[in-house]
Amino acid sequence: MNYFINCRALIRFEKIINVILNPDLSVLFLCRNIKPLAHITCPLCFAVLLGASPFAVYAADPIYDQLIISARNGNVTPALEFLREVNNTQKSELYASDHILIAGWAGLDEEVVNRYESSRSYLTPSADVLTTTARAYRNLQRWPQALAAYNQALRLRPTDNGALVGRVMTLADSGKPADAVQQAKTLVAAKPNDAGRRLALAYAYLRNQQKFSSLNEVNEARRLAPERNSVKREYLLALQRAGVNSKALELAEKNPQLVNARELRTLQRARVADYVRMSNLPVGKERDRFKIADKAIAEADRLLSQWADIPQAQDDAQALRIDRMGALFNRVYMQKVLDEYDAFNSKGVSLPAYALRWVAGASLYLRQPELAAKLYKQILPNKEDKNPARQSDLQGYYYALKESGQDVAAASLVPTIANQPRRLYQKGLPNGKANPHWLAGKVMEVSASQSANDLAAAQLQIETLANSAPGNTELRTVRADIYSARGWPRRSEAELKEAENLSPRSVDVELRQGYTAQQLQEWRQFELYADDIFARYPERLSVRQLERARQLHNMAELRVSSNGGISPDNTVTGSGDYGIDTVLYSSPIDYNWRVFGGLGYSQGTFEEGKGRNRYQRGGLEWRSRDLTLEAEVNNQDYGHGNKQGARLSGSHDLNDYWQYGWSMDWRSRETPLRALNSDITSDIYSGYLSWSPNESRSWRISLTPQRFDDGNDRLSGSISGRERVYTSSKLVADALLDIGASHNSQPADGPYFSPEDDLSIMPGLRLSHLLYERYEQTWSQQAQFGLGSYNQRNYGTDAIGFISYGQRVSINDQLNFGATASALNRPYDGERETEYRLVFDLSYRF
Repeated sequence: MNYFINCRALIRFEKIINVILNPDLSVLFLCRNIKPLAHITCPLCFAVLLGASPFAVYAADPIYDQLIISARNGNVTPALEFLREVNNTQKSELYASDHILIAGWAGLDEEVVNRYESSRSYLTPSADVLTTTARAYRNLQRWPQALAAYNQALRLRPTDNGALVGRVMTLADSGKPADAVQQAKTLVAAKPNDAGRRLALAYAYLRNQQKFSSLNEVNEARRLAPERNSVKREYLLALQRAGVNSKALELAEKNPQLVNARELRTLQRARVADYVRMSNLPVGKERDRFKIADKAIAEADRLLSQWADIPQAQDDAQALRIDRMGALFNRVYMQKVLDEYDAFNSKGVSLPAYALRWVAGASLYLRQPELAAKLYKQILPNKEDKNPARQSDLQGYYYALKESGQDVAAASLVPTIANQPRRLYQKGLPNGKANPHWLAGKVMEVSASQSANDLAAAQLQIETLANSAPGNTELRTVRADIYSARGWPRRSEAELKEAENLSPRSVDVELRQGYTAQQLQEWRQFELYADDIFARYPERLSVRQLERARQLHNMAELRVSSNGGISPDNTVTGSGDYGIDTVLYSSPIDYNWRVFGGLGYSQGTFEEGKGRNRYQRGGLEWRSRDLTLEAEVNNQDYGHGNKQGARLSGSHDLNDYWQYGWSMDWRSRETPLRALNSDITSDIYSGYLSWSPNESRSWRISLTPQRFDDGNDRLSGSISGRERVYTSSKLVADALLDIGASHNSQPADGPYFSPEDDLSIMPGLRLSHLLYERYEQTWSQQAQFGLGSYNQRNYGTDAIGFISYGQRVSINDQLNFGATASALNRPYDGERETEYRLVFDLSYRF
């Protein structure tokens, strides 16, 4: 040609020829391509071109051109106002197409769809119009219409990347993510270096619940287009969806244009939430266990300070404060957790279930079980049976009910907690996998049996579990705890040694070893365990309880006992007898020693006159493994001058079941007051052998020779036994049997009761009922009944009866006291007499 047409202009010219041949294309396409035609050296050709176009009159309108140019520059309002008005009066394909496109730029999806649907009778849409309409349908979640529009656009322009990608994303949105993934994979395979197609595949993966595959595709898109902000933003969002919030926030801080202020705050909150979650995970070093929690608290405090004066940030600040409660909980700042809860309550803010769980746990820690029970009850109805937190919530609810005294309600939860499937079966796992809730539920069942005083059942349950998993440290530790509760500390010690071999630094193992050492009177070991574990985990409630046990052990101890009786003409104790004994033990000295001293007084009225005994005593106590010794010297004044006496006693554990003990008293304080009143003293030697196979059974046989200085030699023996007949969490019943016999070499010669031979058999029943319990505070009542026979040589056999009732109160773990009233009816030398007695005792550590 001779018109010297510029090559670039020729390309544009060819495109405009396409517009002429395809009048359905928008005039906006003309506007995009008309400027380069200024390079065409033949204006006539351009004029001919415009003249040939059916839309030449519109394209030549400079006012409309300016509206379109302004819309392309972002000011869409004037063009939209014009197009809305003109489209209401004219049926123009040009104006309808432009209206759809510009409304699409403005994000007015409803307007796009309305214009498209109202213009269908006369509009032959271009691929651009169809793609814009499809996108609007998708945004309005009208998936079938969106897919139809995308398919129609692709029939016009099969390689339109925007339509191909849009169709994939719409498929993913419409509930067909697997189909979307397959189509997106096909697109990526065709153009693996296309970042847009990678993002489409990432979106399909995301909708198909494959968030890490999604992240991988976004990462590939980022590699292909590292400088494109849209790709960077998608990468940031993918990181956020995958839970990699710290990296997402780092990217946002380096590229602030990617997010707005609210999105940045969301990322900052998400990072703190990550810290909170991680702060509850195991760490490599014990000393580092609070580093992440401290970091979360510090970061939250910094952000709260920054957002304090930003009105738009207050919702984020509130959410951050809620997350901060989790960090406080994991840091064991339990009072601060409750303070935050109270602050939210005062403002009427309802906390989510996960935050209420922290508050409930803190309430249990701080011994507020009623609040904990209320919160767990609030949490549980919102949980489905398969929720991972449901089991821990149920266990927390159980302990809250138990500690608040609601035993029946607590017991009703045990079957729900314990009856879990042993294995979980999922798709792709034909053999299933172990269900961790099953073991936790079974251990809870053991704990519930122990709390109900059914130690035999608890032992059977834990033996079955531990024998099936000999390498499980937790089960061995629980079994050792049951052994200790049943009175078998040596068996517990051996079990814990096996557990220690499996987990040398286990906190639970060392805790149990500390209590077992205390039970065995291994004081040095007890101190070492307490020192070590308290230095390692001072914040743990169970560790604090062991430390408290150590503190109590190292306190001084005061014991007071007193009794008074009304027994008219009683030949043994006198009429209106009364006695009190006090003894003060020092704190332990060099682990095993305690010094003690005490005062006592007793009195009674007899036929010979009123008798009194004032005494003072002091001595040493030695306590070590398997052995307790006590040596005492005393001074007595019973109306015949000061008389000195001494006592040496000991008890020896042969094993967990058998024990023997002995005592030697010279000028014994246990001599009957009536004998002392007549200046008759005695030396007492005694020995016993006891057998206690478990907490429900014990038997004891004893022999006591007693030599009075008036020449009478007494030999006494007894057999006593106890068998548990009923057990519950509040009530225990024991059957009792006492058999006693004595012989005096000089019967009836002295002023005190001394039958030649006698024999008593007294079966009985003792009931112990727990009225109230709240941690160390307890209040209980006891009743005992006995009915038997008594035989005395020369006086025959007659019935004897005994009844008593008492109560005992523990104010705390330092102070406890009790009082018991009793009545005994029995014959003395053939004459039946009744004795009424009141006994009081007190123990106080300080």
